[in-house]
Amino acid sequence: MHLQPPGISLQIAPVVAAQEHTGMFPYYEGAVNVQTPQGGGLGYVEMTGY
Repeated sequence: MHLQPPGISLQIAPVVAAQEHTGMFPYYEGAVNVQTPQGGGLGYVEMTGY
């Protein structure tokens, strides 16, 4: 993911594969590893409508 401005570059990867819920509509929810040129950390993502 690249955000502009301010031009932040992120690499986001799921901690556990297959965290997508299937049912009436797709829904992703789960922990992620986040990496930037400056370092990294953990996060949590919830997505719908993708």
